Amino acid sequence: MRPVVEVEMHNTADVAHRYAVTVTVEHDGMAEDVQASSERVEPDARTTVSAEVLGGEDARCTVAGAQAHPG
Repeated sequence: MRPVVEVEMHNTADVAHRYAVTVTVEHDGMAEDVQASSERVEPDARTTVSAEVLGGEDARCTVAGAQAHPG
């Protein structure tokens, strides 16, 4: 089973959104950008987006960006 990176998102807007998140995963002297997206998130609700990644326990993960899409 491949490792999974998870990012928790909190919708603080007054309308529902979908989120797209890019995470940079550094491992074994390399880096890869992994993207994950959410289903519809209602106002003041939280969700967790996740994606499988390469690397192991020594991988370093950094959120490279997040976008909110109304709807």
